[in-house]
Amino acid sequence: MIRFSSSRWTCLLPALALFTSQAFAATVRTAFVAGEHGADPARHVSALSLQVQDVVYQRLLAYRAGAPAPELVPMAAAAVPAAGDGGRSFEFVLREGVRFEAAAGRPMTAHDVAWSIRRLAAPSSTAPAREPLLDAIAGLRALATRWAASGSGDGVDVAGIRVVDERTIRFELAEPDHDFPHLLAMTVASILPREIAEVEPRAPLLGSGPFAIESWDREGGRIVLRRKTGGPPLAVGNVTRVEIALVADEATRTRLLDSGAVDYLAQPASELARELMADSAPAQARQRRGVRLHRAPVPEVIYYYINMRDPVLGGSTDERRALRRAILQSYDVAEEIRTVRAGFGRVGAGVVPPEVAPQLARAYPLAFNPVLARRELDAAGFRPGADGWRRTPDGRELAVVFSSEPLEVVRPYRELRQRGLADIGLRMVTRERSLEQNLRDSDGCGLAFWGSAWRGLVPTPAYFLRLLYGPNIGRGINLACFESAEYDRLFEQARGTAPGPERDRLYERMLRIVAEEGVWQIGAQRMATWALGERVVRFDPHALQPAPWLQMTMVPPGASAAPGSLRAVELTFLKSASGERERLKRYIVDNWFAMDAIAKAQGLMDVFTVWDTGSDEGPWNLLVSVTYRDSRGYAGITEAFEAIRRAHTEVRIDGKSLRDLGRIVDSRLVLEDPAHETR
Repeated sequence: MIRFSSSRWTCLLPALALFTSQAFAATVRTAFVAGEHGADPARHVSALSLQVQDVVYQRLLAYRAGAPAPELVPMAAAAVPAAGDGGRSFEFVLREGVRFEAAAGRPMTAHDVAWSIRRLAAPSSTAPAREPLLDAIAGLRALATRWAASGSGDGVDVAGIRVVDERTIRFELAEPDHDFPHLLAMTVASILPREIAEVEPRAPLLGSGPFAIESWDREGGRIVLRRKTGGPPLAVGNVTRVEIALVADEATRTRLLDSGAVDYLAQPASELARELMADSAPAQARQRRGVRLHRAPVPEVIYYYINMRDPVLGGSTDERRALRRAILQSYDVAEEIRTVRAGFGRVGAGVVPPEVAPQLARAYPLAFNPVLARRELDAAGFRPGADGWRRTPDGRELAVVFSSEPLEVVRPYRELRQRGLADIGLRMVTRERSLEQNLRDSDGCGLAFWGSAWRGLVPTPAYFLRLLYGPNIGRGINLACFESAEYDRLFEQARGTAPGPERDRLYERMLRIVAEEGVWQIGAQRMATWALGERVVRFDPHALQPAPWLQMTMVPPGASAAPGSLRAVELTFLKSASGERERLKRYIVDNWFAMDAIAKAQGLMDVFTVWDTGSDEGPWNLLVSVTYRDSRGYAGITEAFEAIRRAHTEVRIDGKSLRDLGRIVDSRLVLEDPAHETR
């Protein structure tokens, strides 16, 4: 624990020097699944590729590190722009000083931004996340179509991309879209120098992000990244170097973690994960032989869809709707989570994940309900034949054709689906093809019944609701081939409506249409899982930042993170709004410290203090310091403190909340030996 001999700000500066010298000197080591990985954000979309790309390149915008909810902040841009022309145009000015590693560190220009977005229309750009940008920017989809047909598109102008000057670029949209800035925070919108021809051979030279590629040994299976000084402030941890080993075998990766050769594993082997969860209490982190488990819900939707154009589902509109709804209500997602996923997941709340839009999280109407499914089939005339299987209302044989892959891991899901359908009297036939073949067939509405997943790269409802937008049929997005004039009209109206209650009402109506028509069944919501070694003392992953090490705080090499050996000190830097410094301090005392006082009385933490620079100038002017009782810091008291937080009622200062009074600009966690206090 650090103590200061005076409350004067000048006496705090030497201590801060000690904090910051310890806070930025950590190496993290991990092992990743070997596979096809690459540095080109327009082509490679593996989990590891996204993590590397996210920190090596800059986008115009990013998300604030450590913020409780997704909050856009400038990255290569100087500011987050307001929408112009009713949501049809957005103008960005690049901040000064952004430079590429290549060409002696030449400055980034608006021409680089224009080239990087235009290249997403090239046939060689295959990342699925490019699709929303192709639709949004006027003329970009037309360029992609022409490029695919002719093989040439380099010199074609795009109406919606306008370079105003060297530092200014304007995007004109095909339709009003107030969510457009979020698309420019996606990894696929990374900015590269326009003079390059091939990304992969020159990847170490192209970046402008907070990390650089030090080496990428494809034959040896090793990637090394290093933190740059003066990069964008995306991280809240202390990691300055990342060493990644590519290891195909799950058992080998687990042994590396057990031996301390690596510090964490993402999505660890199921056997290890089950062992770490064995104590059965629902704690987020479970300590076991120096390794603990961290889990967080993934902002994605897993869904099973029925092809609306499938000729097997003939008959009247009402008959087809009844059959679809019955099929979707026959599957027990909760049973899948219990028996197949070993508890790793939760029943999905709806088309839009609650982490993206909690105000839209409602119980999805087409949940598991075999009684209602049988009732709807009976009412629509799907009666059992002599063999016990239901037939169509006009007496024809009926089979539900479910597409799958010939993989052992898929088998238990398929068998559970088959049992559910048999329970309501429907026969299921499995169509097995490779994943690649199923993906190709799904684009052309060639699969009758299949499942898919859509990961939230953008924290907006429209990013998920576009999966049912009619014009997206055939683009690998609207796999259900769902067409509804009313749904499409509402989608377009919502896209041009600013965020707020009116737009949410439009989304609610769209969600009702999907449920009534029986298009989707919502599957399990997966949990992102990390097995953390003892050197990781703090971990708070950001749902929209692919690279987990940006949110990690590490013990120095060779140090032990065992409780009691070191104490964690958490530093939170805040910047008050103009003229609000005193009110912000009052807010911290009446809210943060009110909860901290309860935590201290419960033996969860030791000291909490707010320091004031006495000025509104500078990148921050308030510092909150919290000293915990062991090296785990907040990770060691999460469950107990969250109970305190839930019981607390916010105290507003003169009617103002934290958002009105200021913002958190940085957060750091350092370790101190209580046997060597600094006075």
